[in-house]
Amino acid sequence: MRLAQTMTVTQEKKLITDFIDLLRTKAEADHFCTQVEALSESLYSKKTKIKEKIEGIFNADMNNLLLKKFKNSDIAITNAIAVQKFLTELKDEIKKVPIIHITLSFDPKQSTVERIYTWISFNLKKSIFIDIKLDHQIVGGAIIEFEGKYFDYTLKKIITDKMKTYS
Repeated sequence: MRLAQTMTVTQEKKLITDFIDLLRTKAEADHFCTQVEALSESLYSKKTKIKEKIEGIFNADMNNLLLKKFKNSDIAITNAIAVQKFLTELKDEIKKVPIIHITLSFDPKQSTVERIYTWISFNLKKSIFIDIKLDHQIVGGAIIEFEGKYFDYTLKKIITDKMKTYS
């Protein structure tokens, strides 16, 4: 990962980690990668400056972070090759982040997603994305799938297990 000769590996990782830390869900990560691809594809057209392309593609928070990171790093925003290299590395690192699949019986509010994400990332002590699916048949609780493991903490399972003991 060599963005520029004068940046250390630690600085490069920090730069990329700052972006990953803003993303909570797989859907957000996928959307961001789509935006990164759109920017990458438009870099070499001379019609508009890279800064204007960034402002036209990303939301205000991501736009500000991108511009700030370019300004404070050794990546010249006017250098399409350097920007392209950074975007490719950023997208590659995002794709490496593990995903925890969570099935719920309800569509959670953003604040609930944030609490779930905060709890999981604090306890795992690493970057993760959550992928929330809906299944109204589980009644309550959650199904969690992560790194090949499956945990069923649903009311449906509890009821089914209890019914088996009474049969």
